[in-house]
Amino acid sequence: GLGATQHTGLFSEIAMLLAWLRDGRSRFLASLTGDGEYRLGDIEMAVDLLRTRLFGVILGARNQSKHQFFGSLRDAYAGRKVMYAASLLGGFGFAAMCGVRFGLILSDPLTGFRVYDRLALPLTLREDLLARPPRTTLEITGRLVDHDVELAEVPVSYHSYPGFTDERWRLKRGLVNAVSVLR
Repeated sequence: GLGATQHTGLFSEIAMLLAWLRDGRSRFLASLTGDGEYRLGDIEMAVDLLRTRLFGVILGARNQSKHQFFGSLRDAYAGRKVMYAASLLGGFGFAAMCGVRFGLILSDPLTGFRVYDRLALPLTLREDLLARPPRTTLEITGRLVDHDVELAEVPVSYHSYPGFTDERWRLKRGLVNAVSVLR
């Protein structure tokens, strides 16, 4: 069945993932985190892919072109040049860090769009996550890779609105994710 929950905090999706692994009964879990808008149809598309392929997780890539990437940063930071530049460097830096750490190139490693398939997650991964709860989403990505779970990255629609972006939340979340990859 379908159901929705809402959590707060810097990495609220971790509590939801752990609760689903421990007590959930559904095959799929979609976690959407961010200060923008996603489309429900993208979740449906991800679930369809999970049903027909051998992926354990679908990650949603929010930007599919250079124009989209620069435009989304412009929308998010509307005129704040320092934050715009930091986010631009961070976007490329995170992709490079994930390539080195995980051996995996992700165009959007900090995505807040993730859809998990319980049937494709090995019991050893589930036990590991519950015994040692991850602190960040990139730590989850690392554990997925370490347990040989197939990840797919697909384009999703995401729109942030000028004036509604919480820059402190984004910056803190990015820095904490970066530290978790470097460990």
